[in-house]
Amino acid sequence: MKLLTSKRFADTPEGYFGVFICEDKYPICDILEETYKVDGKDSRILKGEYTMKWEMTATLGMRWVLQGVVGRTGICVHKGNTVIDTKGCILTGHGYSITAGLHGIINSGIAYDSFLKYMQPDVIAKLIIIEV
Repeated sequence: MKLLTSKRFADTPEGYFGVFICEDKYPICDILEETYKVDGKDSRILKGEYTMKWEMTATLGMRWVLQGVVGRTGICVHKGNTVIDTKGCILTGHGYSITAGLHGIINSGIAYDSFLKYMQPDVIAKLIIIEV
């Protein structure tokens, strides 16, 4: 089972920026998560340990999906550049830029491929989310 750490380092109005780090401490890619609100309440992915599974999603096909997030389901890792693309999920990128007037990540497709390459051939992994 792979071990992945999500290290958040910037909490901004346009989302949480961070990096995925593999078990041998090397960065895999940059990440962007939405600062997610439901009925005015913060429902972001809390710091802690989660299981991730490679499974079929209804809208995106096969994806890595987080399990056990309190009050949330369907959180997966996918491509995208700004908080508009997150749909409550985690986006991958290599680098940062302003896209369509929003701060975001770039080179998402390349980063997603790097992420998938690291995760293969496993179908279950552990994700640890921390903030610095």
